[in-house]
Amino acid sequence: MKYVYGVVPSRRLGKSLGVNVIPRKTCSYSCVYCQLGRTTNKTIERKSYFPKKDILEEIVKVVKETEKSGKSFDYITFVGEGEPTLCKDLGWLIEKSKEFGKVAVITNGSLLFDEDVRNELAECDVVIPSLDAADQKTFLRINRPIRLSIDKIIEGMIEFRKIFRNELSIEVMLVKDYNDSNAVLSKIKNALERINPDKVYLMTFTRPPAEKVEPASNSRLLQAYSIIGEKLNVELIINPEQGEFWINSLDDLISILKRHPMRKDQIEGFLKKLNLDIKTIKNLGVKEVKYKDNTFFFA
Repeated sequence: MKYVYGVVPSRRLGKSLGVNVIPRKTCSYSCVYCQLGRTTNKTIERKSYFPKKDILEEIVKVVKETEKSGKSFDYITFVGEGEPTLCKDLGWLIEKSKEFGKVAVITNGSLLFDEDVRNELAECDVVIPSLDAADQKTFLRINRPIRLSIDKIIEGMIEFRKIFRNELSIEVMLVKDYNDSNAVLSKIKNALERINPDKVYLMTFTRPPAEKVEPASNSRLLQAYSIIGEKLNVELIINPEQGEFWINSLDDLISILKRHPMRKDQIEGFLKKLNLDIKTIKNLGVKEVKYKDNTFFFA
């Protein structure tokens, strides 16, 4: 599949059928912790990057296949290899996809200052923007945006909350010595209280990051939880992956690895069933990287 991948397990969304609508590493940010590496096309221009009817046809095909197999998914989730709101056809795709199930969008939130983007996302069942900073200095350092102001982005989130009647959850990714100090966390807390989301997901990264940065320690995560969770509904995510990936072929595996690096133990069982080994997928362009105590693979 070119656009649709999974189903992948998600702590936030259960079983998620991923849809990618943006070319690889096309984004308005180049976050230091990104699991897909540095952004190669940094932009805020919304375009039709892929034919929208081709994307929809693939969604319909995969949905029918899951129904035929007796399996199910909780959400059709627009996420993938770049910032999904850069896709000018996103509103149309959300509208059409709602015929087949609940729809979620995971976004960095950078374009919520745009009224068109807000109106398009307002049709979703769940929207999950990120907010890793609430002051410009930290924002520039951790998210490395293109010509964007964090104050304008926060105001966009506040405006979106006013029109969005479904579930709005905000993700805060903590990076050691970047945004885990009490002073920075207090600013994030104040911004979140102004936005008033239904839930805040507080986490640090577990996969290899784009830059040489370290995840926040457990003690800092707990401190952040105590600061941000004073008036807000905060969930501390320690293990973001629960459940099994749906992988029925080697093509499925490669498709997921393009958007979602996986640990060695997550793919060994699947390879064994097909009498394949790690060398086989390496010959297909899959790369191996050791990070902390785990070995990860990505395409």
